[in-house]
Amino acid sequence: QCLHLILHFFRESVAICDSAWKSAEKSASFKYGQKALELLTKLATDYREDLLTGKGDAFARRHFGKAYAAKESETVEHNKRAKQARTFSYNGKEWEVSKHLRIGTKDSVAETLRVYFEWDADEKKSVIFHCGQHPPQR
Repeated sequence: QCLHLILHFFRESVAICDSAWKSAEKSASFKYGQKALELLTKLATDYREDLLTGKGDAFARRHFGKAYAAKESETVEHNKRAKQARTFSYNGKEWEVSKHLRIGTKDSVAETLRVYFEWDADEKKSVIFHCGQHPPQR
């Protein structure tokens, strides 16, 4: 539901890939939808505005606090299967995505959510590639 709301109100600010819709469907039991909606709204508004005005990711990510991660752990970055789980297609291009928003740490669909995204400077949009349970780490 959060993705539907974000796309409805911020269509000019975000793009949502099929992979994000599929991962979100599998996380329908996630309990913290309000928190997810808050983070996605910041992605579509405050974060985007900072990038559009040239402030860069290092500045823009401040809107998310500890919910933001710019990269993956070394374990993930050096694991072929984990990297494949974070590689997506969008507009005819392969994107290896490590930036993500996070809620929770448990191995639980109901309590943990990861939103993998990247900034598309050409379209001036954040592209959401994954919105669901934690992808494989190994």
